[in-house]
Amino acid sequence: MMKYFKFLIWGSLVGILVLIGGTYWFGTQLTTRSTAKIGPPPSFLPAEPVHFLNANGQRLSGWHVPGKPNCGAIVLMHATRFNRLSMVGRARFLHKAGYSVLLFDFQSHGESEGDLVTFGDQERDDARTAVKFMVQRHPSAPIGIIGFSLGGTAAVLNGPSLGADALVIEAVLSTLEQAVINRIHQRVGPLAPLLAHPLLLSFQVRYGINPQSIRPIDFIHTLGIPVFVIGGTHDEHTLPSETQALYSKAHSPKKLWFVQGAHHQDFHQYAPTDYETRVLPFLNAHIGCTP
Repeated sequence: MMKYFKFLIWGSLVGILVLIGGTYWFGTQLTTRSTAKIGPPPSFLPAEPVHFLNANGQRLSGWHVPGKPNCGAIVLMHATRFNRLSMVGRARFLHKAGYSVLLFDFQSHGESEGDLVTFGDQERDDARTAVKFMVQRHPSAPIGIIGFSLGGTAAVLNGPSLGADALVIEAVLSTLEQAVINRIHQRVGPLAPLLAHPLLLSFQVRYGINPQSIRPIDFIHTLGIPVFVIGGTHDEHTLPSETQALYSKAHSPKKLWFVQGAHHQDFHQYAPTDYETRVLPFLNAHIGCTP
């Protein structure tokens, strides 16, 4: 009996150490910087390099593409561990439609400064700063945003202080807690909630990231602007039920589109024709070019 008891104690200690070590490693992987050398803009975009400072004094890098006079301006916001290059396809069709466009790298991504990825906690300030940059460049133009995953999360978390006139969000989480559970569930199944909570606690203890402040579901109704909510029918990172919940919470005018067969991926690249024929009319209706 004593031998069994000792075995149980040692097994428990080893399990705890594995859990702590795994939590530390996984948390580090999720929050580490994702910087990259971007290079010049593609030849088909008449873009100029731009830089501006966020609320923490970090320099954010991007490209500004001027559009036609009397047209709206769009800010494109990329996903976690991506950068402005992932938004080039959207920039191309938006510029062709007459819009001015800003593509930028969130802090700790691409060529922007920063030490940490915070899932929207600090990136919300980047989103607001990017909108202010476009307001300064185009003071009389209405401002729209297209944000995928992190980009949409960062935008929504600003609530009414976002400063935009229309918003398109794609594959945006409902809460950080649910997003972490979804990702762990893909690896360990039903044990995901049990393992997610130590990881969420580590975000707060190690980095000061409060998971309770990263809940777009609690902010989307405060935006006060037209919102187009887009999700993938096969997305396991942002579940269709989360997309539906965000749409339900948003105030009208609003639209909802589930991209059939899409996972957590670039919806424009996955279904370019459908994407453009749905998103462009929404933008034209709310921030389009004036005659």
